[in-house]
Amino acid sequence: LGQKTLLSLIFAAKSSFEEYRKFEAYGYETGGFVKHSISVAILAKKIAQILELPESDCESLYIAGLLHDIGKLALVEYVEKIADKLWVSILTQKKEINEIENRYLMLNHLEIGEMIAERCYLSKEQKAAIVYHHNPENSGTFRIFASIVHCADYLAKLSGFGMKSEFAGFAQLNESASDILGFSLDDMKKFASNCKNEIEKSLL
Repeated sequence: LGQKTLLSLIFAAKSSFEEYRKFEAYGYETGGFVKHSISVAILAKKIAQILELPESDCESLYIAGLLHDIGKLALVEYVEKIADKLWVSILTQKKEINEIENRYLMLNHLEIGEMIAERCYLSKEQKAAIVYHHNPENSGTFRIFASIVHCADYLAKLSGFGMKSEFAGFAQLNESASDILGFSLDDMKKFASNCKNEIEKSLL
């Protein structure tokens, strides 16, 4: 299967799962998992274009952004059982979701995302962006890709795309990612605001 065909099948599966499971334990509104994924994809591509990366990289980052949380599909029914503990840790201790998954499930969505990326024959850059989008400084030679997806994920959460209102602002920015890309926090907030209309139209 070509990558675009494979991507379509995976994304269709994501939509089907969302109809069955609402992902509220992860802080998404109803239908929010897909909305958030699309938002991160659009923002990742836009950031890549601002950085004047090759068009092939921009398209590759769109796919990485779309699939950055694909590992959550395998964990959502288990995370539902620890939702209260998860959000207490996030909101009071400023813990990352993957840290809490590790604590209670001994596995996290990044590790599962890596397995899926390998089975789908995604590029090394795309796999690194999925695996390290919470800690891009650990992605070695793929820091640009991982940092772009991290910042796109942060901005999508901060803007509330697909998130329940009470959790829309919980996003944590890894400053190393913004440093790698040469963006200030104000730069990114303005960027997200400029993209808001386009993203909202794509989610209709």
